[in-house]
Amino acid sequence: TDWATDTVIYDNHIIIFPIPAASFVNVLLPGIEPVDALVEIKNLMGTTLRSTNIVNGNQTKMKVSNIPNGTYNMVITLPYTVVSEPFIILH
Repeated sequence: TDWATDTVIYDNHIIIFPIPAASFVNVLLPGIEPVDALVEIKNLMGTTLRSTNIVNGNQTKMKVSNIPNGTYNMVITLPYTVVSEPFIILH
């Protein structure tokens, strides 16, 4: 993960942007056929602060404007794996 860029890429299959996020964060799964997935924002203690489902798709946008500044984990549960990537919220 390179915090100097505006995008976090995981294994060329998951893109999270912008980093840092202020109002919204986008999650794209460009290398993946449309799938059902659970996308969660968790604090470092593992508590889910926000979640959404992707249904037969490969992208979502999540509101983060009411989540305090800090480092969080974006946890994406796909049919075949779970991916967790850190990202920053900074208003």
